[in-house]
Amino acid sequence: MKRNLFLMTALCLFNLLSAAEIPEEILKPQYNSPIWSSVTPAFGIYKKPLYAGPFFCGKKIGAAKKTAGDKIAFRKETVLEEKAVSNAWLQYFSDSGTMSATLNGIALPRCGNPSYPEFCNVTDKVKAGTNELSFTVDKCDANVTAELFVRYADGTFSRVSTDDTFACSIDGSSWLPVEASEVVRPLSDENFNRAYFPYFDMTRAQSHFIQGAVQPVVANAGETIRLLFDFQGPIPRQAFPATLSIRAKASGNLIWDEKVIFTTEDLVITGQDKWQLCAKYTMPLYVDSADAVIRLEANEFFTTDGTPAVADFTLKRIDVDPKFAEKSDVEVRQTANGPQFFRNGKPFFALWGGV
Repeated sequence: MKRNLFLMTALCLFNLLSAAEIPEEILKPQYNSPIWSSVTPAFGIYKKPLYAGPFFCGKKIGAAKKTAGDKIAFRKETVLEEKAVSNAWLQYFSDSGTMSATLNGIALPRCGNPSYPEFCNVTDKVKAGTNELSFTVDKCDANVTAELFVRYADGTFSRVSTDDTFACSIDGSSWLPVEASEVVRPLSDENFNRAYFPYFDMTRAQSHFIQGAVQPVVANAGETIRLLFDFQGPIPRQAFPATLSIRAKASGNLIWDEKVIFTTEDLVITGQDKWQLCAKYTMPLYVDSADAVIRLEANEFFTTDGTPAVADFTLKRIDVDPKFAEKSDVEVRQTANGPQFFRNGKPFFALWGGV
């Protein structure tokens, strides 16, 4: 009934306004007014700091002369030392378009997001002597940034970065010099819920992930536990962000993930070139029971062989949040200002539709 009354009132007002004579000077725009007031821009500049972590050491490369075409290719032949390779990793991205890569003719994963460079293990694709590295982007005006890191069995390493020694081609037959310029860093914290790693500094990688554990091994939702993760390699010297994720062990389904910050107070030296992450962490509250795996991801946790930092544990659901375990006694009392809700003898204000 109230709705119908509202519609009738609105209709009457519309009819009255339609019937009224509105002065022509109001309807006609006054573009030729002798007085024009100054205006102030009503917009703000969104500022965000650039990513300050480790990043690509080389240059971004593009065509020195812009020409028409639907794609552009880059390539370079590089010579690796004649000795055993321990591991090799390739990181790459383009500032626009979708990028494909090949190493010695072997296709690698495509990269289509400049904020999240592709990162892949190419240990089984490199060889001693001459290696050919090539990239193709489906936009001819795109710029490419890449880095090949090769660590040898004797501990030394080679790094091949994009620079002016690469060549480019629009038609795939004639190869021309490239233009090399400084790499533009992305914005920091691209994703608020997860730590952001647009580049992995392989010179700081851990030699081995030794083991991971959760104490207690059976943890209730909402309980504060202790993370014990052991590594062999360089110990971090300052606070750093990491992504902590929890997945069901059987299915691999994601249960929870978030960004956490670890400080030097969470790190303990356990031996020569060995250290342990020993940190407290509060389990998420509203999750189901599961045999689970907790995983830590950070530049500081990355290992040369790519072994993830994980630990098994059992997660138990709780039916009642400890903060609300006390039974509430709710009543309505008549006060001088009218009816009032009381919980456990204390007044509170109830919201319509709220809890």
